[in-house]
Amino acid sequence: MSAISVVGFFFGGAFAGATFGGLTLIMLVESLFCLAIIVGSLDYLRAVMFWDKPAESISFMMLAAGAFWLLMDIAQGYSPNIGGVITHGGIVLFAATRIPELVRHYASSAKA
Repeated sequence: MSAISVVGFFFGGAFAGATFGGLTLIMLVESLFCLAIIVGSLDYLRAVMFWDKPAESISFMMLAAGAFWLLMDIAQGYSPNIGGVITHGGIVLFAATRIPELVRHYASSAKA
């Protein structure tokens, strides 16, 4: 058995097959990622003026809207694929590493 088939079995079979009240584990993980993306995006939009950084503001609006849309799809029973879950996990991890830098930046600009 190759490493790819072991990983495929784990993520495709065991990971997606565990159910919690009709939701699979992958649906729960993706829902948590979507919630983190929505909260992070809205927090960023709260801290930044739209006219100061319009492209970033629009991209965070789109990110929050897309994550909310996916969250509604999951609530209706849509099962996300592992590629989307990994992508959203990467976004959440990136945002988590940038939070201290953003807080320092906006705290210093608020004092000025």
